[in-house]
Amino acid sequence: MVGTESPSIWQTYRIPLILGAVSVFVIVFSLILLVKSTQTQIPIQFSSNKDALGDSNQSSSSANQKKMIHVDVEGGVRAPGVYILPAGSRIDDAFAKAGGLSEEADRTILIRCCNVRRHRKTDR
Repeated sequence: MVGTESPSIWQTYRIPLILGAVSVFVIVFSLILLVKSTQTQIPIQFSSNKDALGDSNQSSSSANQKKMIHVDVEGGVRAPGVYILPAGSRIDDAFAKAGGLSEEADRTILIRCCNVRRHRKTDR
């Protein structure tokens, strides 16, 4: 057996290497599609400073009265839950819908004059 050359790794394992590379590509592509398809959350939409401060003109304020928003009231209130309020409502309006503050509520950090904003949840 003098003078015979052994086949290279590529020649010996060409088909398994190609199939393995294609398999890895398909798996990665499938994982990307899976992650993209499970992202169903609506992105946060921040209101402009003008709308947040209540300085909008009359035409936009009348349009806000027709729009309704869902507000999730949690924590130190008597009846936590999701309530439907007119756009432009104040936090006090949400507290009133939730039956007011409970006896255990920490009243020292409340800021009641703020507008309720869409798609925003505070950590306080």
